[in-house]
Amino acid sequence: MEPWLVVVLITLASIVFGTGLVLLIQFIYVKALENRSIRSIGWVKHAFRFIVYVIGKIRAGKTTFMAGCLAAFTEKYMHDAHTKIDFCCLAFPTVNFSLADDTIENDFGRGLIDSEVTAAKLMRDVFSNCNNLYYDNQLNPKPIAFRRILVDYIDASWALMRNNYVAYAGRAYHSPITDNDAMPYDPRMWDIRDIAEQQHYVQEANKNLHALLEKLKNMDEKSKEKKALKATVEKLQRYKDTDEQSDWHLFYYCAYAQDEKQLDARTDAVRSMAENLEDHGNTVSKRLIGQLTKEHAILFCTAQQFGADNNRERALATEIPMIEKSEVVDPYFLPRFLIACYEFYWKHQRKRLQRRAEKAALKTGIDPNLVFTLKEQSKIRDHLSKSMIWKKYWHAKSFVHYTGKLYYSPDDVGKSRNSLVSGYNDIDVLFPIKWAFGSTDTFLFNAVNVKMNATSRYRLRDEDFREPATHNSTDSLTDEVLMRNSDRLKAEKK
Repeated sequence: MEPWLVVVLITLASIVFGTGLVLLIQFIYVKALENRSIRSIGWVKHAFRFIVYVIGKIRAGKTTFMAGCLAAFTEKYMHDAHTKIDFCCLAFPTVNFSLADDTIENDFGRGLIDSEVTAAKLMRDVFSNCNNLYYDNQLNPKPIAFRRILVDYIDASWALMRNNYVAYAGRAYHSPITDNDAMPYDPRMWDIRDIAEQQHYVQEANKNLHALLEKLKNMDEKSKEKKALKATVEKLQRYKDTDEQSDWHLFYYCAYAQDEKQLDARTDAVRSMAENLEDHGNTVSKRLIGQLTKEHAILFCTAQQFGADNNRERALATEIPMIEKSEVVDPYFLPRFLIACYEFYWKHQRKRLQRRAEKAALKTGIDPNLVFTLKEQSKIRDHLSKSMIWKKYWHAKSFVHYTGKLYYSPDDVGKSRNSLVSGYNDIDVLFPIKWAFGSTDTFLFNAVNVKMNATSRYRLRDEDFREPATHNSTDSLTDEVLMRNSDRLKAEKK
């Protein structure tokens, strides 16, 4: 065999062997990250219970970490709902639960949220022969009636029909699990006492409305009392439309989320003292969230400064994860290398043509920045666009790694380990990047700037950015520095 042929074969064999080795290393690395991600998701499902405050510095990764947790709890609640239905069926193996599905689906289509009403209807029309059925779990002193199990079956069925397990402020979350946008979230939905008082007034208004209308018919048109009575009737009629639907809607199998909680006026640090003097029932409902939802709901909040929040709200936190660092882990180094090699040629071609265009532009007096750009269609732009799409494809398969500390007591946040009451655990969590960056808008509050720009009267002027600065430009700055404490000094002289 010719020496040159041996060299070629050895070279080809080395390339094939090297490529295969790199592919094997990449495969093992990706599988290791996937397994680590699965363990992280399982840890999140068990580590967080009822009220979770995610804290950390600006851009530390609080929002994306919370988004990953919401995806994890979506999986958890889907599994829990299926498990609950299986339990109900196994608890009463002789009952055909499929007979209830049409009624449950019809009530869901009507928007009903009271499973007790649907259960009463089913006990009357479908399961009338099940009133004497009971389930003995070997723990309760008394067996559990079939109707209570039926209520759980209805709640789990509605959760699966809803196929939406997240309520997010501004609905700015898209679930990578269900492919649905989140349900709306309003911090005032926790004000159980305000809502109960309002609903009591609605009920009382409806009771009195009919009697007042009858009294109104028999009164003299010129009577002063009739005018006052008309105003009362009009007020009661406004409440009548809301009587059939309650403002309270704490769903089962749902994770509630609020980004940058301290921007909520109800818990703003400036208002916290006044807020502590009021009682809307917000803290009561959060304190009882586990019992109210049979441990099938959780609340996530993000905040930059945990200590600045409302004291009563802060004290309810069951877990406080402090995110210290987040970074993207991209294990697909071989595709990255091949894409970089592909890009190198076309980027070189772009630079070569750009230098040629700049030389020609200088001769003709044209601005060289306007001569050669990617604005117009070209072969270079097409190939660079393809490489960008390939990079995005492999990037979307990567992971996000979060590190930090998980505190269990609000009084422990930020303290040294020796002075902690409940201690802390280290956070070492790996999420698929689609769960974090792909599911939520990390610039949600940019909408505030957009709205302010739309209503602003300011217009950019040439002297703001084009004309050279003058002495007058610094006058206001000088006055601010020199006169900042003048009022305080005058007061001290007096």
